[in-house]
Amino acid sequence: MAVVPAKTSNLFALECLENRHLLSSVLFAVNAGGHTHVDTSGDTYMLDSGFTGGAKGTGPRPNTGTRDPALYTTYRQGKEFSFSRKVKNGTYTLELSFFDPQNTVRGRRTFDVTAEDQTIMDRFDITARAGKRGAITRVFTVSVSDGRLSLGFVGQKGKAIVSAIELRKGGADVDWRWLDPANAPMARYEAAGMTVNDKLYVFGGYKNTEIQSTPRSDVYDPITDTWTRIADMPEQLTHAGQGVYGTTIYLIGGFVGDNPGPGTTHVWKYNTLTDTWKRGPSLPARRGAGAAAIVGSQLHFFGGLDHANSSKSPVTTDFAEHWVIDLEGDGEWKPAAPMLNPRNHLAGVSLGGFVYAIGGQHLWQEDHPVSDVDQYDPASDTWKKVKSLPKPRSHMAASTFVIDGRIMVIGGSSTAFESLSDVDTYNPATNKWSRFASLPKARATPVAGLADGSIFVSTGSETDLHPDDETFSAITID
Repeated sequence: MAVVPAKTSNLFALECLENRHLLSSVLFAVNAGGHTHVDTSGDTYMLDSGFTGGAKGTGPRPNTGTRDPALYTTYRQGKEFSFSRKVKNGTYTLELSFFDPQNTVRGRRTFDVTAEDQTIMDRFDITARAGKRGAITRVFTVSVSDGRLSLGFVGQKGKAIVSAIELRKGGADVDWRWLDPANAPMARYEAAGMTVNDKLYVFGGYKNTEIQSTPRSDVYDPITDTWTRIADMPEQLTHAGQGVYGTTIYLIGGFVGDNPGPGTTHVWKYNTLTDTWKRGPSLPARRGAGAAAIVGSQLHFFGGLDHANSSKSPVTTDFAEHWVIDLEGDGEWKPAAPMLNPRNHLAGVSLGGFVYAIGGQHLWQEDHPVSDVDQYDPASDTWKKVKSLPKPRSHMAASTFVIDGRIMVIGGSSTAFESLSDVDTYNPATNKWSRFASLPKARATPVAGLADGSIFVSTGSETDLHPDDETFSAITID
């Protein structure tokens, strides 16, 4: 197959580590260079077939990036080779899996990949993307109009290589492409943050596996692809409710200092124009891991829990209290209808004049989150249940926001405290959740938002409370 650079593309490209959560069904899967293989999700990969050129090979297993390292012990590689298989015309989800068994230093192997004569991977470097001895899967939506899926692999430096090919029915519901902007200047998780005036703000968080907090704050400018340090938080907070009113970011409650820090009543206001902090009216009682949302000038705070010291004062209560303050009014918190299902580590957001309480967990049961979604109507002061999340989810308070009339939830954690790469959107008009494209890597407690027409996701933890500084952005493809 000749490699023809695409001037325009309707392909959805996404790189990810072990993305096995797509909703479409498998049409076929090929174990490049190997024999029949059944992976950990039950998909059967047929023996090596459909290739022209290149050579089969075997090698060591990858150390990271997959729950099925055996799949990557065989491969097809060559300076130039192709793959073709007869399929019906239509739109499909294509997964290409890679591992470099020979090189552990970036820059030693780069190659191009085409699909249907469009370049979908340009000078791809497995080691640079997946790390030393790491496996990686890239996912695409591709349209077939000639009755055959045709792929081309061309080495630019060294040989091209592929470990597995999988085709699934159906494609992505949107045309987005994940990119790699500048990483955050500090690795952290459980940070607060959001976008204001097309910039992504990140406040505090935990900086290491010892769960020690930091007051450091930074802002990302997508126009210049640069991070700038801003004024530190006045106190080292995590698990604060958050909201933005005009150009002011509100952080409400939270836990103070290193884990297990006490809950607080403090409310802090950060002025994005002057880079300054100021105290706001304190909550009626101490709360951490609650949620907040702003409707008009009304700031709502609900849920959460408290502990003075986890060893001396075990947490026994999830609070249902729901308080409201008018940011243009007398500055007093007033009670509103309590939550239907009291919980913590949930997300709060407002859309269409309603407040939404999304997911969360009970007490410290981090391995058993809930999928509940509740809607609050300020006009009637009532809550009601709406369509639940596709799966139980918590730890996504700073990565839930509104985009194009829908609520987007990015990452978080699910059962067994597993970090998620899932990205889902809720449409209140249809009361349905839809699957968006998964993150390149799983992330619990990331900070995310919409800025300058793109989605940005930064920091969080991929596994076991390890802080991360990686940043992803998703842009539309014209």
